[in-house]
Amino acid sequence: MSSANIPEQHVPVCRLVDGADGESRFVDAAIGYTTNLGPLRQTTVIPATAISFHWRPAGFVSEIHPTVRRRVILITEGAAEVTVGGGEARIFRPGDVLEALDCEGRGHVVRALGDLSFDFHNAPQRQIVLPLTGGIEGENGDGSRRQVPPGGVYFGEDTTGQDHITRALDSTVRFSIFAFLV
Repeated sequence: MSSANIPEQHVPVCRLVDGADGESRFVDAAIGYTTNLGPLRQTTVIPATAISFHWRPAGFVSEIHPTVRRRVILITEGAAEVTVGGGEARIFRPGDVLEALDCEGRGHVVRALGDLSFDFHNAPQRQIVLPLTGGIEGENGDGSRRQVPPGGVYFGEDTTGQDHITRALDSTVRFSIFAFLV
């Protein structure tokens, strides 16, 4: 997303909206935090009537389509490229939030990307990663590597060190649970 993620201030959201010309377009927005609960921040409650999970194989490309109803899409694994009618494309990765509101015009195209790796980065805090599907390979800044199959446990605490990078084992889609440690 092009909007800066400033977790202390707001949740960045990219919205897909209908343009006056019938073509979808991107609008960068933010949901501000309204409540402080000690060190935690919270937005207002967003009403929802349903929840579903979607999985697309790497390389999948949809037809151009509008969304059937308002959807808030939380990317949890992998990456998706969304292209709007005017040709602009954006890539969404885990942690990105996309709100699809383009219900009237031609819509958008979604392409599931095969690149399930990330650049070297520090963990946001000490955490345990539990891969449920796919598994992960973690590489530390010192070059050491460790493979964790589905059902295994990966403990990460390099919050200020030499960084790490994770890759999907065998380029398969992975779904993991992240448990942050205090």
